[in-house]
Amino acid sequence: MLKLYHLVNQQPYTRFGYSISKKVGKAVKRNRLKRRLREICRQHLASFHPGLDVVIVAREQAVEAPYEELEKEVLNLGRWGKILVNRESEIID
Repeated sequence: MLKLYHLVNQQPYTRFGYSISKKVGKAVKRNRLKRRLREICRQHLASFHPGLDVVIVAREQAVEAPYEELEKEVLNLGRWGKILVNRESEIID
């Protein structure tokens, strides 16, 4: 549903980017998905290590996914990529 790429940057903060193909749907659907992903990243910004560039690539299944499922997916990808600060309370299982 989502892919996550990350790279260390020379900044003291983490930046997020979102890539959503036109295959996902019309602009309304793509923009709604981007807003949801932005909000998830905003809420969990403290959970990510500082000094990263993170790009989230969405696939077609992400458009219809509930917010909680997207949130769980982003955090699980962050945990898998070892880019989350070690806070067990922040990780949704």
